Amino acid sequence: MRLDVQRIRARYILALSLVAVLVTCSAWILDSFYGEQSGDARRINIAGMQRMLSQKIALHVHEIQEGHESAQTVRVLLREAINQFQKNHIELTQKHALRKSSVSLSPEAKALYYKGQPNLDHRVKLFIEAAEQVLHGKFMANENPYFESEFVGTLLRDLNQVVFQYEAESRARLNLVESAEFYVWLMTMVLLIVEGLFIFRPMSIAVNRSLERAESQRNRAEKYRQRAEAANHTKSQFLAKMSHELRTPLNSISATIQAVQEEDLSKETKSLVYLAENSLSDLLVIFDDLLDVTRIDDQAPDLIISDFKLEEVINESVSAYSDLAEKKGLLVEVIDSALLHESWLGDKRRIARILSILISNAVKFTEQGKISLSASMIETDHTEKEIQFRVKDTGIGMSPDVQARMFKKFEQGDNSSSRKYGGVGLGLTIAKHLADIMQGDIYVESIEGEGSIVTLSLPLIPSKSMNNHQKINGEQVLNLEGKDILIAEDNLINQMVILSLLEKTNANLRMAENGEQVVNLFKDKKPDIVLMDIQMPIKDGIDACIEIKDMDASVPVIAVTANASHDDQKNYDKAGFDSLIPKPIKNEELFRVISNRFGKDI
Repeated sequence: MRLDVQRIRARYILALSLVAVLVTCSAWILDSFYGEQSGDARRINIAGMQRMLSQKIALHVHEIQEGHESAQTVRVLLREAINQFQKNHIELTQKHALRKSSVSLSPEAKALYYKGQPNLDHRVKLFIEAAEQVLHGKFMANENPYFESEFVGTLLRDLNQVVFQYEAESRARLNLVESAEFYVWLMTMVLLIVEGLFIFRPMSIAVNRSLERAESQRNRAEKYRQRAEAANHTKSQFLAKMSHELRTPLNSISATIQAVQEEDLSKETKSLVYLAENSLSDLLVIFDDLLDVTRIDDQAPDLIISDFKLEEVINESVSAYSDLAEKKGLLVEVIDSALLHESWLGDKRRIARILSILISNAVKFTEQGKISLSASMIETDHTEKEIQFRVKDTGIGMSPDVQARMFKKFEQGDNSSSRKYGGVGLGLTIAKHLADIMQGDIYVESIEGEGSIVTLSLPLIPSKSMNNHQKINGEQVLNLEGKDILIAEDNLINQMVILSLLEKTNANLRMAENGEQVVNLFKDKKPDIVLMDIQMPIKDGIDACIEIKDMDASVPVIAVTANASHDDQKNYDKAGFDSLIPKPIKNEELFRVISNRFGKDI
């Protein structure tokens, strides 16, 4: 490709050079011809003037001889005529005397001036000399034979011959100019033909080849892009399937652990259950990190904006790691401020995800001391306010080298960090990407051995209205007596899990094993809320939701599924789902969503 470009450039320069040479030569030749034409015109003019001046001199001489009453004026006119006549003769006969002309006297002109005895040049000089003598009064004109009519007539005839000769030479040169113009035109046409055949045609072929090669490369790139998109789609499908398959048993394990924790256990058993819960939590974090990092490569979808309170997001993020921090003897504090109790508009789930990553890292890499989380607001000129979250720890800190690569995938401080603290090095990469999506920023200040401060800056919009939903935690249970809840779940273990979570709410619970069955149960008796799994036999949850919404759009339908990616959420929104509860199901999340949907009715 590069070689073709060089050849095309060389041919183009050659073509321009040939044109430039031809134009330059043509201009030089034509300028020379036009210079000679200018000289010819001047000679013809002077030669014609000589003819007139000879008659004028003869007339003034006769006027002086006859004693003209204004003799003095005639003498002045005679002097002027003699001087001009003599000057013109010198200019016509001397080589290169004519300005703007490099042409010498032609042989024919020389013959007119110098051939014969006495020749024209000699007679002109005698004529001038005789006129001078009359002017100075040495003798009268009638005493001088050079003013006789025969001599003057012959002189006038020969001067006419000179004019005719110069005119003939001028015509000849004009014909030569016309011939030169024709040959210049002919040479130009020949040059263009040569350039077209041997320069522009090969150049056109080379350009076409380059374009064809570029088009071929573009087509190849397009095929690769399509293959990449197909591979990416396959990967997304695989991840969705794996997400569902992995979260289903994890959901069962989580529910079992939650159920066991409510039993009266011995101290040793509680410790084992606690370890199991932490291990499951670590496994879910790694699993979520791997899924999130694949979404980073796929480019994240649009933000999901909702009302929330910072206090809820922060407490949710902190509570997930408070037990682990307590076990390590760490103090985790949230610095209270009025800002935490205000309502905001933003992507609550993403903000909670970032804060969870930052708190998780702080707990993981801190052996003693405390971890604090604070939130402050920076005023801006826009409707958005910049909120700064600061997570400060007294952990191992980071060197400048580690700080420089901490946001890269699969990067940790060193191999010993991975062995000692675990993890796969994806958390901060995901946090940075999520912050970028929300047009925020995240940066770190750290001193090795002394601790770190991670600052998250996010633009958020103050919310004027906030859903006053009831706050539910693991120790509180909703009273849903009189409410009818329709559940669609095909997996037996998941059925047991969700029933165990909801049976203590005193609600009327109905179970369907597939999408078709839940639609039929909805027709028989309209429930107050539907909890819908997505991947079910016969008819999936999306199709079932669409049918239910067609029958009565006022009934809330909640997606309860392991397929909880942002793309999945967009599909659920299109289908008409009102909310989403990801698996494994957490008591707090389940009760919070149900509480929000029922509102003041409970």
